[in-house]
Amino acid sequence: MHSQEQEQMEEMKKKENHLEKEKADVLLQNKQLKEPLQQAEEQVSELQKKLARYDKDKEALMVSGQPCPFPSHPAVSWRGSLGLARSLGKVL
Repeated sequence: MHSQEQEQMEEMKKKENHLEKEKADVLLQNKQLKEPLQQAEEQVSELQKKLARYDKDKEALMVSGQPCPFPSHPAVSWRGSLGLARSLGKVL
């Protein structure tokens, strides 16, 4: 019986070592995934802020009755013209 208990202890130690290695691997993977996730969340937040500013600018232009600050051109959308106007400092 003593050898059977010893075998069980060895098997338990092997399982414990295997689980510890798995745990270390999962912790490393988690650490590697956190940074890209955080960057993506920050990018989403920034894009939401830009969208809110765009909607605000669009509404202000509609309410004021001002035409688009740039001549109509098929390649220039409202979104593009507002962004360009903002970068040139020509929007409210």
